[in-house]
Amino acid sequence: MLCLLDSGSDSLCMPVGLARFLGIDLKGERMEVLGISGEPTPGTKSTVDVEIRGQGEAHRLKDLEVDVLDTNSIEVLLGREPFFEEFDIMFFQSDKTIVVRKIAY
Repeated sequence: MLCLLDSGSDSLCMPVGLARFLGIDLKGERMEVLGISGEPTPGTKSTVDVEIRGQGEAHRLKDLEVDVLDTNSIEVLLGREPFFEEFDIMFFQSDKTIVVRKIAY
């Protein structure tokens, strides 16, 4: 599945329709997030496992908190937490490329 890498998003977010399709538990804590519009969007906290692939590598991140939003008008957003905390991300405007490298702890 393709996702948007969003440095302006604080968290991992996905639309409720996709979460239902994937069988993600939607019985968690109810919450609201503020998006770019400034309007609150209700949703549910849940957890997912994510695998990031590219250039012959794959990295699994387990039990990530995800904000499942009560809308289907967004893409899956990989926000700062946890994605930007687990990977070094370099943007090269002149080449129109992004390099993602797992941080070695």
